[in-house]
Amino acid sequence: MSTNFSSNGSPPKVLVTGGNGFLGSHLVDALIRRGYRVRCLVRRTSDLRWIQGLRVEYVLGNLADLTSLSRAVQGVDYVYHSAGVIKALKPETYYRVNRDGTRNLLQVCSDSRENFKKFIYVSSLAAVGSSPNGRPLKEESCPRPVSDYGRSKLEGEQEVWKYKDILPVTIVRPPVIYGPRDRALLGFFKIIQKGVIPILKMKLSLAYVRDVVQGLLLAGEREESKGKAYFLISPGIASWEEMGVIAGEILGVKGVRLPLPLIFSYPAAAFSQAISFLSGRATVFNLQKAREISQRYWICDSSKAKEELGFHPLYSLRRGLEETIQWYKGQGWL
Repeated sequence: MSTNFSSNGSPPKVLVTGGNGFLGSHLVDALIRRGYRVRCLVRRTSDLRWIQGLRVEYVLGNLADLTSLSRAVQGVDYVYHSAGVIKALKPETYYRVNRDGTRNLLQVCSDSRENFKKFIYVSSLAAVGSSPNGRPLKEESCPRPVSDYGRSKLEGEQEVWKYKDILPVTIVRPPVIYGPRDRALLGFFKIIQKGVIPILKMKLSLAYVRDVVQGLLLAGEREESKGKAYFLISPGIASWEEMGVIAGEILGVKGVRLPLPLIFSYPAAAFSQAISFLSGRATVFNLQKAREISQRYWICDSSKAKEELGFHPLYSLRRGLEETIQWYKGQGWL
């Protein structure tokens, strides 16, 4: 890949929403290395630890504030929209941010679209849902999300498609993303470190964060991506047991396999959700997450991205887990 410099020879300017988060911060790192000028939309309360000290311009605001969004998109060539809500106390929060926030950002991009090169929306496999028959989903598969998070990401996609004749837009749909800086799967590795490998009857596609970033860069820079959607996954289809065994080997732990019947996930999720409401703090594990966990196949196919964009994921499950666990240890998280 080569950076597409503007006609006057200056590096392109990119806006990244969610640039201080797990995936967004890795994307910011990669964009800077490739010579882009990077701007991030951040809130006053945003934790900037992963992008602190980088050559990044900050615009204070949020996806509900059209004035701040207009400032954020002024003069940019690309927008990578990776901001979103993955946990919430109330269902309407998912839609307010993931759908309405996306609509607002598209609106201001269309208002200042001169020389605009690409709007890349980071969606999710959850927007399409699980595979009903064990065959990897393709981009044209009929969406059947099973949670408010998934439905809100799908409705965000629908907002993007409304602008496909006005703006050059592309949608990417990663599955579960893991890697350094991720906290969502940290609890899983902590359990394994204690000598227990939890087993759920589920097959899933995974994406190491650096593979996803490679796919995002290709989606932004390749003309072929305009008006299209792509799944981005790392090689292979895994199970929680396989992940646990490999993680245990890396950690030097011979874990005891503990099958977790799906029926028990609902009482545990109900308890977690009740604590969340009492504390006023959103949690990832709730009844909707239990509904997602009850699906057997969260798997998809990234052949389209490979054929059209030249996407070549480099991280096997073992290599990705080794880098992730090593990073966790370096941070004192494990």
